[in-house]
Amino acid sequence: LVKLGFVQSVLDKALFFYYEMDRLVLVLGAHVDDLLGTGKPGVSDAILGKVRAIFDFGAWADSREDEVLEYGGKQIKKMGGRVYLNQSKFIRAMTSLSLPRWRTATPTSPLLPAEMTDLRSAGGSLHWLVNQTRPDLAAGTSLSMSGSPTVANLVELNKLLKEAKRSEDWSLAFVPIDLEKAFIVTYTDASWANAEELKSQAGYLTFITGPEVQTPAGDAASLLDWRSHRIKRQCRSTLAAETMSLDAGFDSGIFLRELLAEALIKDYNPVQSGRLPTHFVPVMPVTDCRSLYDLLTKDGPVAATQEKRLTLDLGAIRESAQEFDPDQENLKDTFKWVDTNSQLADHLTKQKPPHLLRELLDLNRVALQATDRTEDAAKSLPHGPEDH
Repeated sequence: LVKLGFVQSVLDKALFFYYEMDRLVLVLGAHVDDLLGTGKPGVSDAILGKVRAIFDFGAWADSREDEVLEYGGKQIKKMGGRVYLNQSKFIRAMTSLSLPRWRTATPTSPLLPAEMTDLRSAGGSLHWLVNQTRPDLAAGTSLSMSGSPTVANLVELNKLLKEAKRSEDWSLAFVPIDLEKAFIVTYTDASWANAEELKSQAGYLTFITGPEVQTPAGDAASLLDWRSHRIKRQCRSTLAAETMSLDAGFDSGIFLRELLAEALIKDYNPVQSGRLPTHFVPVMPVTDCRSLYDLLTKDGPVAATQEKRLTLDLGAIRESAQEFDPDQENLKDTFKWVDTNSQLADHLTKQKPPHLLRELLDLNRVALQATDRTEDAAKSLPHGPEDH
């Protein structure tokens, strides 16, 4: 591909970009011996012809001719200007677990060897599903697979398998967004000491949105990255857990920003070219922890908290924000606070009905606006089409 004129990504060696007149016209991603590409119609067809001439493809599919594309066990469909991604075939091949009633009557019992095998098999399938296309099942899967597994864990995983099958046709949808005017909004949340050994569960949802995201009407949004995970460090407070979660979510947003810059700007090298312009795809972390928001946005140095170690973490987060506010004079433009009811990442830190997150994601819209309570606060409006 490099010999054909493609530029290999520095951040992801499986990504290749092709430019004409310094404008991106084609992107190819590789997984083992399969390729997936998207490009500007007409302009990119000549290049794709050269790719097809060099590689011996067993099959070739084009969304302009084929209704569904198969790639890496996923189904991709383009319809009405949107791209839909799901794993319906993989889900249909999954099998639910069979548990006798006498076992479910003792939920705290440790698992038998055969049951442990079932747990690992079911958990492995769900983890793959969650990581690829199903953030709605992330919290339940992570919480059920952590700690010392019991019969209760197996029961919960079985419920998630059945939920996946009930919603096997649900798809992540990606909508058109002007990348040169876009924002990245990452919702971050944590549930303090809600797991075994008093560990805390963290989660984030990272969206790319249109430029009107900070208005009452909001703007189009597509989910690009998500994670539900156990914080390795034993947090001594809610503030500590929320700080660790925001750090992870902010990191996700900054990485995606760098990857977009690498793709859109031909001569940009993420590890050599220095800082991007502050207006290029700004990243806005969103938290519902008011004390964390206040510590990050107040003037002057981060004051010491009762947990001295947090001072370092908060300082590192504020240093990352210099990408968008070099003088750190208005960090309220970078960090946003929402009330708990508007925190989308809440669905990734505790077990909630999965359909609730699916309904929110189906809107493909995010809105952040100032509330009457305080000019510093932001309110997310994800609850229904009437809000937008």
